[in-house]
Amino acid sequence: MKLFIPLLFFTSSALAVWPAPVTFASGNAVLWIKEDITVTYNSNNLPAASASDDVTQLCGKNIVKQAVSRTLSTIFKQGLVPWKLVARHELPEIEPAISYGGTYIKTLAITQTTKDDENTLKPLDGTVDESYNLTITTDGTATIDAVSSVGVLHGLETFSQLFYQHSTGNGVYTNIAPVSIADAPKFAHRGLNMDINRNWYPVADILRTIDALSYNKFNRLHLHITDAQSWPIEIPALPELSDKGSYNPGLTYSPADIQQIQTYAIYRGVEVILEMDMPGHTSSIALAYPELITAYNAQPWSNYCAEPPCGSLKLNDPAVPEFLEKLFDDILPRVKPYSPYFHTGGDEVNANAYLLDPTVNSNDSTVLQPLIQNFTDRNHDQIRAAGLTPIVWEEILLNYNITLGDDVLVQSWLSDQSVANITAAGHKAIAGNYNYWYLDCGKGQWLNFGNGASFDTYYPFKDYCDPFKNWRLVYSYDPLAGVAAENAHLVVGGEVHIWSEQTDPISLDNTVWPRASAAGEVLWSGRQDASLDFIYRAISNNAKHKNYDFWCSLFAAEKSSTVENYIGGLRVLFTCDPENIKAILATQFSDYGKGEPFHEEWSDFLGDSIFTTDLDQWHTSRQLIRPQFIKDRVSDLDTFERHVKILIEEVRKGQGAEIDISDLFFRYTLDAATDFLLGRSVNSLGSPKQEFAEAFGEVQRIQNMIVRAGPFKAFVPRRTFNAGLKIINSFVSTFIDDALRLSPTELSSKSKSEEGYTFLHALASFTRDRKILRDQLVAVLLAGRDTTACTLSWTFYELARHPEIVEKLRQEIIERVGLDRQPSYEDLKGMKFLQNTINETLRLYPVVPFNVRLALKDTTLPHGGGPDGLSPIGILKDTPIGYSSLVMQRRPDLYPASSPTFSNPLVFDPERWYHWQPKPWQYIPFNGGPRICIGQQFALTEMGYTIVRLLQVFDKVENWMARVDGGDPCLKSEIVLQPGQGVRIGMLERTGGKV
Repeated sequence: MKLFIPLLFFTSSALAVWPAPVTFASGNAVLWIKEDITVTYNSNNLPAASASDDVTQLCGKNIVKQAVSRTLSTIFKQGLVPWKLVARHELPEIEPAISYGGTYIKTLAITQTTKDDENTLKPLDGTVDESYNLTITTDGTATIDAVSSVGVLHGLETFSQLFYQHSTGNGVYTNIAPVSIADAPKFAHRGLNMDINRNWYPVADILRTIDALSYNKFNRLHLHITDAQSWPIEIPALPELSDKGSYNPGLTYSPADIQQIQTYAIYRGVEVILEMDMPGHTSSIALAYPELITAYNAQPWSNYCAEPPCGSLKLNDPAVPEFLEKLFDDILPRVKPYSPYFHTGGDEVNANAYLLDPTVNSNDSTVLQPLIQNFTDRNHDQIRAAGLTPIVWEEILLNYNITLGDDVLVQSWLSDQSVANITAAGHKAIAGNYNYWYLDCGKGQWLNFGNGASFDTYYPFKDYCDPFKNWRLVYSYDPLAGVAAENAHLVVGGEVHIWSEQTDPISLDNTVWPRASAAGEVLWSGRQDASLDFIYRAISNNAKHKNYDFWCSLFAAEKSSTVENYIGGLRVLFTCDPENIKAILATQFSDYGKGEPFHEEWSDFLGDSIFTTDLDQWHTSRQLIRPQFIKDRVSDLDTFERHVKILIEEVRKGQGAEIDISDLFFRYTLDAATDFLLGRSVNSLGSPKQEFAEAFGEVQRIQNMIVRAGPFKAFVPRRTFNAGLKIINSFVSTFIDDALRLSPTELSSKSKSEEGYTFLHALASFTRDRKILRDQLVAVLLAGRDTTACTLSWTFYELARHPEIVEKLRQEIIERVGLDRQPSYEDLKGMKFLQNTINETLRLYPVVPFNVRLALKDTTLPHGGGPDGLSPIGILKDTPIGYSSLVMQRRPDLYPASSPTFSNPLVFDPERWYHWQPKPWQYIPFNGGPRICIGQQFALTEMGYTIVRLLQVFDKVENWMARVDGGDPCLKSEIVLQPGQGVRIGMLERTGGKV
């Protein structure tokens, strides 16, 4: 099992992909995979790797072939049972049942679009394309497309992370198909600096570390291979270096060992960079060539070096360049086939060491600077002549004021300011601030010391880089912190560091991993803690019914009405800009739709209904449903009258005492909707514990959690959701059965007579497909119940707070229809103040407060770009855009200034509608454009009729909500916007009030 991937970051199968991809879309279908899967590479079957393969032949096909074998081995032999990723006893909720007839992934087609060249496998930073695209369809076809073999390796690593071992041991599955991933790294240089000098590591430990690096999509292993303490690398031209400088015979790395490490790494997408640190940190050379070193083992050591034993290469002795030329002539040709870089160190040179150098006799920087300049130039000239690029530590540039060639890569370790200074000087930089990315810190003082004054000096015995860098601190590091925007492109990436004063082969894995994984995602994806925090805040605010506040905070933080976030690597936009909403819903209608991810998320509940589909499928649904909402049918008020009588009787039972009228409205509208649409009411007003109504509410609650969970959705518990769906499906099946018992001829006859003709009959005339019937019925029932119930609830919430509005409404009702006559359709339309009241309710409390569309192709939005956010902004295909009518319709800047004739827009005031009309697209209670709600007249008529009939009977509405919410309404938005704490009111009946 790949224990290097930190399980504590996981909360869903989607987030089990590490590092987080740029874009990740998934569903919830189950696919199985077996070891006999067919794998092709550029349309040719790819044979399995074997022990006889010649791995010394470095080419794309060989690398991909070996990677495929490792990937399949990981999936089938190191499978993860995800019980840690779910709540206690919840694994059965997400784990599929064993089914030998299930759908299997049959093929994995790998396509590499560009042939590798000699530089692909040993690239300079940023010169190879590491991107990949991965798809898995629900019919069992998997594809990986990449430009380079390195991209293929990353795609295969991600592919392996999509699967789980079944807890029974009988099979391997993914439960998030279909999958679509597009991915590429943020930084080109993503490395681990591993000190293999201060402690010696067997080759096997280094190879295992390379495996772990590849799991996390690192692509550089920087081996700090020589230092003061030992010289473990064998140099055939200078054999005494390792013979005398190693810790023990055999504790060395032969040329064959180095080649094995380099080759093994390239097969895993990792480039090995060797470092020989100089002129400081070179005292181990003195064991073989003492004449080359100054201040060897000088005391007190703290005066002459960063740590003992001290010793630095002499700067003005002609024997040193001769030695270095011989050294480099040996090592550089062994580097070139596998990397374009060679690291010459240069850190922590202590000027005092050169007081003891007879060729210098000074610690004056004006003396030392030109000597270090000559030393550096000589080394770099030879490195370039070998076809390689030099790397140095930051002190060479920033402390010693050395002029470096433009090609030199400068590695920083001291501070964010160092990275800023390096890039400001025009050099490319590798970041890695020791305050965040030194993994060996916090273990305490490791040097011995005596008692007494020395004891007091070191108490409480912290090491130089204390404290321990926990994974959150590692993850919090931003390699670009403090770097000017115009220089950010010069930061090629970063390295996380493991020094070996207190690390050895026994502690290596636990010291490096999983903390280095956190750095790996920072370098591949950019920090994702902001997106995880975003998802947490979204879910948390939803649970507290604070979605409106949450959205407002997004816009306020950016001082813009259009903002973007990256959630699990996916770019998501949020807008409350009227022009953007207009573009999404109307002027660029064909560019935006519900999209397949939305369809997939809602498929269990709403299937292929009008609310979840796009293009032709949506158009067909709309054409089918529209005839049911023509004026002649909407203006038939008998259905409303039948159920409003029952509603009035239920209100009467309160006898003016406190009731929750919102609950009554939801039951009333369900009764009216089922009667109007199905021809038979569920009579929920007469049965408070109505199974269907409760199931309908619970399914909406869980569906809301699924939608807001985003990449967490696969792990939302669905036990009550599935139970509720079963009740809903059973309920509608009864009506479907009744309709399908009628022959097409009988249905045609029924439509002609119109008597008893319902929405369901119209559907059944169109199709005999039970799924189509079920999906459209449930969708229209959702709209028919909730739209009206929510608006009525909010209307009476406000009426209870404004008795003067109740009085004015009653006066209009009395003048138009009296207190006994049922209002006609024309009466309702003619009551101006009634219409104003409904409009004002819908302005402050739009039915669907938050909505989403997906870019169906690369496109734009009018606003969101530029410094002021008012320029167009580019939108890539598959980018989700959330928009909020609730936030937009409450934006003070879209209204006239408050005055005696125009109250604050956050105040409920129907009077404003007498002398004000909203500008186009600043008021969209029923959405807009081609997808505008076709049932809006039905809803408005039902609302108006219900308000009139209730106020004909009850002349006072008393407010009981103040003690519940203190006048701050709870905006619960589970699909629709409803009062989260009910609407507690009392309704007093007028004398002689009869229905």
